[in-house]
Amino acid sequence: MKRRKLLRYWIGYKLFKCFQFVVCFLPFRIAVWFGGCLGQIAYYLLFKERKTTLDNLGKSFPDKSREEIKEIGKEVFINHGKNFCELLFFPKLTKDDIINLVQAEGLEYIDRALKEGKQVIYFTGHLGNWELMAAYISCKGYLLNVVARRVDDERFNKALLDLRRSKGTKTILRDVSPKKILQSLKRKEIIGMLIDQDTSRVQGVFVDFFGRPAYTPIGTAVFASRENVVVIPGFIVRKGKGHCLKVSRPVELIKKEKKEEEIRENTQKLTKIIESWIRLYPQQWVWMHKRWKRKPGFDNRKRKNVH
Repeated sequence: MKRRKLLRYWIGYKLFKCFQFVVCFLPFRIAVWFGGCLGQIAYYLLFKERKTTLDNLGKSFPDKSREEIKEIGKEVFINHGKNFCELLFFPKLTKDDIINLVQAEGLEYIDRALKEGKQVIYFTGHLGNWELMAAYISCKGYLLNVVARRVDDERFNKALLDLRRSKGTKTILRDVSPKKILQSLKRKEIIGMLIDQDTSRVQGVFVDFFGRPAYTPIGTAVFASRENVVVIPGFIVRKGKGHCLKVSRPVELIKKEKKEEEIRENTQKLTKIIESWIRLYPQQWVWMHKRWKRKPGFDNRKRKNVH
């Protein structure tokens, strides 16, 4: 089984490098269009991912018809195909190219917080092209560290980190010490965090997400409970041939005597912000992710459901 897994990784990585070569050979707009075509093909070929997407959409939007759900599901795959090709194209895009791709508003909230000496956690979700959003913020001159999971195959992991680094974004892997995040905050570097996925080996709580309990990482709420830390939400969405980024004022977090209650309620509050954006742009979220795979009663230490 181990040999088979290693062989699969090796073949996958070689295909990835060949695909990246082809994508970067094309003009940027053609590469993005090509990514959308691949996403549409993936919608029909990836049966399990399509089924998960349509099931999640159907349960989250019970008022929509089956035809509407299918149309949204297809757009989900098309959007992520475009995202993937835009990411692969990073090494060929200049700083000005990245900046010109995105129309942004609200960056003054980040500027104000940094000027006041605050430690900034930039809070977002897997909506639109979040990798492009990180690249844009870095290209605008902000020191940004994104917290992300380590990819199982080290070659893929390095390739992803290199793509981010090519635009100035640093990555803090989740399996390293939290001290690295604290050190970055103290240096007045921005920490980018996403909490809209059910991630293994990460502490979390169950909060409401589209009317169902979803296991949600608590890292953002934990770090945000520290003195002098502000949480600033920002979301990017694809519009036409470009992208729109909206950064909002810092979230007013809830303070409780019991730290456990405070973390849970703030995680719920942040999750509702993510949900409100996904409801506006359901075609651009990662519905193929198994967001509700764990149920209340889950023991994270044993990584199973307990009843």
